[in-house]
Amino acid sequence: MADLAKEAEVSVGAIYRVFPSKQDIIRAIIEADTARLLVELTSDVCRIRKGEATIGAVLEDMIVRSSVEKDSALIHEVLAEGHRNPEVAEAIRAINLQYRAIFREMALVANPDLHEPELDGAEELLLACLFSSGHRELTSCRLSARESARLVTGLILRGLGSEA
Repeated sequence: MADLAKEAEVSVGAIYRVFPSKQDIIRAIIEADTARLLVELTSDVCRIRKGEATIGAVLEDMIVRSSVEKDSALIHEVLAEGHRNPEVAEAIRAINLQYRAIFREMALVANPDLHEPELDGAEELLLACLFSSGHRELTSCRLSARESARLVTGLILRGLGSEA
């Protein structure tokens, strides 16, 4: 909590005047952090369906955005709290259900012939890309974020059996 207060340049007491508990703070962080991305991804799916973007371009941009946004330490703290606190875990699961629905739709756009369990696998793969690409700096990567995203996107699309 002290680190959060220091980062926000406020006192711990000021934080607790707004949020009644640590889990409320974490829930607010989760919701604020993911709300923008969920809106972006939903918009991306609409753009794909309208023919304004390709699935490949959307996936590549998603991976790049995840690679360059530098809040991975905070994400680790939130995930660690989710392992300790069932209410935080439930908030994380609820957000991930929204990601899964979007990723399932993306997979179906890429290949309308996909069925269970391939759709579940596509959700897992895209969630892994979203979460893990934010930690590239710890993996001794040799490729730029953009080059990595381009190559990973190509592999994903081939795996989905997409012509896009």
